[in-house]
Amino acid sequence: MVYIENKDDPKNRFILKDGKLVSFCCGKGSDTIRISYENGDCPRLVYNANKSSAEMEFKYNKEGLLSQIIFPNEQKSLMITYGACDTIAEDGISRNGVRLKSVSSMTFKDGQKEEYKYIGCADKKSRTILTKHEDETSTAKVPVNRFEQSLGGNNVGYIEWDATSGIILSDSGGEYAVRNPLKDKHNPEYDGYETYRKRNVRTPESRISYKKPENKYAEIWDYSLRTVVKITQNPNSGKQTRTSYIGTPGNVSMKIRKIEKKLPNGGDWKMELARIYNSNGNLIREIDGTGNLKEFIYDEKGNHWKTLKNGDLVYQNYSDSGDIMYLRHISKRNMTKITYLGGNEVVKIENQNDDEKYNATIDSKKYILNINKLNIILEK
Repeated sequence: MVYIENKDDPKNRFILKDGKLVSFCCGKGSDTIRISYENGDCPRLVYNANKSSAEMEFKYNKEGLLSQIIFPNEQKSLMITYGACDTIAEDGISRNGVRLKSVSSMTFKDGQKEEYKYIGCADKKSRTILTKHEDETSTAKVPVNRFEQSLGGNNVGYIEWDATSGIILSDSGGEYAVRNPLKDKHNPEYDGYETYRKRNVRTPESRISYKKPENKYAEIWDYSLRTVVKITQNPNSGKQTRTSYIGTPGNVSMKIRKIEKKLPNGGDWKMELARIYNSNGNLIREIDGTGNLKEFIYDEKGNHWKTLKNGDLVYQNYSDSGDIMYLRHISKRNMTKITYLGGNEVVKIENQNDDEKYNATIDSKKYILNINKLNIILEK
């Protein structure tokens, strides 16, 4: 027996026997659950020891496959049947036939039935393969497997994939095109990635295009592990967004370095946002596509203290005699001062130029509940 117990809460315990979980309790106030097995391998019963009742029962067919799940307390059950998974094997020629079994249906107590089919298509299909250059593609005739789902006799969806690589081709919503030179033998770049295969590394570069009939453009997701750059495309407008991250380890790792945009008619990428961070990982400079510069200043504790926009103070957070105050830029040099009073439960809002004053009540999370007794919900 193996016991895993929380020192601070002895009720929080997991017990394993022969590598299988046989009992557990999630802690004080939780019930103890026991699990028994059939022939020492397959779960047979999930039993609530505190309530002296079975939570779930499992039954198996002659082949040892799960055939029924019973929920005694809810008087519900689920029936499972299996059929031959006659799909095309990875070699693209042979068929799995009766060697593989797959779930063919699930029937619920109310009679609702879901059916599933795995089919090896008789004819090869043309598959679009994306390459390194966005405007270039390749095609290949590949053997295709298909999974179909039906509910109450009505087809509700399907997925098709390349039998030799497992890469998706289409589903009931649209068509796919994929770039994966590490795993896809049909990709013209495949030979150039042999070094990565020998090192058994993750796919360094991937690109997926998904075109729905109702959209003018394809939805695109592209990511390079080597350059730490992600590209996406809006399927409605066709506008692409390229986001560059900081790939080096440390406090700034995987933070956004730059965001660029490009219109669907091509042209160069246009910078929309660029960011610079300090050694602590705090954002210190941000430049947008129109040239506006924001500078973020922190105190000795690393708390955000001031924000300057093009040299003007637009935000200041400071403490004065225990009261937390904020200065916010409204227009030009117009400032609003927010003073937290009365144990951070009441605030006073003053527009310094217009000499306007408001009293507001906030909750413990500093959400404004009302201003001058007019109830609103605003985030600080």
